[in-house]
Amino acid sequence: EMDAVTGVQTCALPISATWSLDPLPNRTMSDDFRTDHAKLVSVGMRSGLVASVMLFGTAKGVPLARMEQAMGLTLADLVDPDARVPDASLGAAWQAIGSANPNQAPGLEMAASAPMSVFGPLAQVARYADTRRAALASFCRYQKLLSGGLTMTLHDEGETTVLQLAHSLDASDGGHGAEAALALVARIGREVLRQHDAVIRVEFAHAANAPLGHYREYFDRPVVFETRRNALVFERSALELAPPQTDPTMYAYIEAHLQLGHQRLLAQVADGPLDKIRAAIAELGQRSVYGAAPLAKTMGMSVRSLQRYAKTNGGSVRELIEHAREANASTLLADETLSVDEVAFLVGYSDDRAFRRAFQRWTGLSPRAFRARKRSEERRVGKECRSR
Repeated sequence: EMDAVTGVQTCALPISATWSLDPLPNRTMSDDFRTDHAKLVSVGMRSGLVASVMLFGTAKGVPLARMEQAMGLTLADLVDPDARVPDASLGAAWQAIGSANPNQAPGLEMAASAPMSVFGPLAQVARYADTRRAALASFCRYQKLLSGGLTMTLHDEGETTVLQLAHSLDASDGGHGAEAALALVARIGREVLRQHDAVIRVEFAHAANAPLGHYREYFDRPVVFETRRNALVFERSALELAPPQTDPTMYAYIEAHLQLGHQRLLAQVADGPLDKIRAAIAELGQRSVYGAAPLAKTMGMSVRSLQRYAKTNGGSVRELIEHAREANASTLLADETLSVDEVAFLVGYSDDRAFRRAFQRWTGLSPRAFRARKRSEERRVGKECRSR
């Protein structure tokens, strides 16, 4: 095991196996991390990232006083790069920059010039990962260190793998935030992971802010707008290659620091309102009962009131139930004395085919493939432990 504070490895297990952070190639996080992310939607944004955008705005001709007024922050408020500030401040910054620079793509310009330090340790953990996929998965696991409103997922679609980004500000910042985010990730791919060859296309949900040539020049790949998502689409097999500087020791060291930062954020939101819903879902799950109606009854409110309560506190009843089902199904599938049909029943599915489809949607793997991957991972970890 590894001490999360000191980073000292006390057992010969690799850190990814110890914490089960990336047990499956199609998963971006463990079940615990997925639950944690639902709790962290209100933790705000990394100050260093906001400061970088504020300074970029002044370079693009927006007076500092105007930037500060729009954002409700002063530059002095952003001195500590690891402090947290409201997500809305970044949306206001992009609105001010976009208004002052019409028919341009300032997000691409910022991404091209911003120091890698805006990502904090995330850029470094990507550098030392054992595969390109593992590097992207680390971004997904620790996304809330950047912003509570960020949702980043990595999943396979046939022969491609999609890194999809969404943010609570997407509807209000004119698309500039999404453009900057994907452009920054693409830049890390080029400069750190050497994975530019893996990118097939870039997708944005909004209309283009500038002539298409600007985007094609930056990404050097087809770029499409007004799609259903903001995403980088990769060739799936190309993500299994190793970055040029892969280093298991450095990767484990930086992961330990990221884990510590993640735990500190959790401490800020412990026992939040959604935890009451999660506790009720867990109680019902012990009886293999899942659904909004029994959940509302357990909590002593109507279904509509429950849905409104969850939404007010940044959650969704359906998503909370689905996360619990997925976590419980993954745990139960690890017990190979249970058949897939029995696991389906235990997580509330009367039709095993519906369960198989749901599990494939959740993880990108069939239950059978999940078990095979789990066995392979356990054999690998055991072999590494014996070899040390």
